[in-house]
Amino acid sequence: CPAGVSEWDMPRGKYVVCKFEAENADRLHTEALDKAMGYLFGTWLRVHGLVSEPFCAELYDAKGEETAMELWVLPISGKSDARGT
Repeated sequence: CPAGVSEWDMPRGKYVVCKFEAENADRLHTEALDKAMGYLFGTWLRVHGLVSEPFCAELYDAKGEETAMELWVLPISGKSDARGT
């Protein structure tokens, strides 16, 4: 690993992956990330009757352009109520 970067192995499992893009890195880390997280946690998981483990991994575009990323969550079965809890 490069200096200042730590390595971490993700637990095995079937992940839900939400990939999204933006015009530039600033928009990727603000507007696009906010919208993607809102959809993933506020809509998609709930519609599918799932909740996730309490972590979310981020994977960035390997090209270094930082205009695309993925959110990886490990879903578990669960019933959410109308408030999403």
